[in-house]
Amino acid sequence: MTLAAQIACAVPAAHAEAGKLFDFDLTLPIIATEFLLLMTILDKTVFGPVGKALDDRDELIRSQLAAVGGNSAEVEALIAEKEKVIANARAEVANEVTAMKAKMDADVAAAADKAKAEVDAQIAQAMTALDAAKKDSASQVDAQASAIANQIIQKVVNV
Repeated sequence: MTLAAQIACAVPAAHAEAGKLFDFDLTLPIIATEFLLLMTILDKTVFGPVGKALDDRDELIRSQLAAVGGNSAEVEALIAEKEKVIANARAEVANEVTAMKAKMDADVAAAADKAKAEVDAQIAQAMTALDAAKKDSASQVDAQASAIANQIIQKVVNV
């Protein structure tokens, strides 16, 4: 059909009347038919597969977006679970810290009590030693006072 249209166009037709720019004869329907035929062929061979590829890609993107949108509930659940795990871990750590602090306080109190008892024992021992030294000193003073008094008496009596 295209070949026939080409031949029809190549055959010189009757010249257009004077003053006319175009001569509308059988050429116009043939060219219109060729155009429609070319448009149909291009639509089936070139534009159809490209359009199908674009539609497939659009469908894939939309399905992936829908899947991501559907996962938002799962993401929210995972975030809530994460918060719960973190809260539990913090509570456990706080309990351990409290227990460790109580143990350390008890250890410090026991050490302080032991140190106080040792200091009290040392003070009592020192007080006992001081009392003994005081008694010893008092007895020595009494002995020396008696000796000095005897010496004074002897000097006074001898005089």
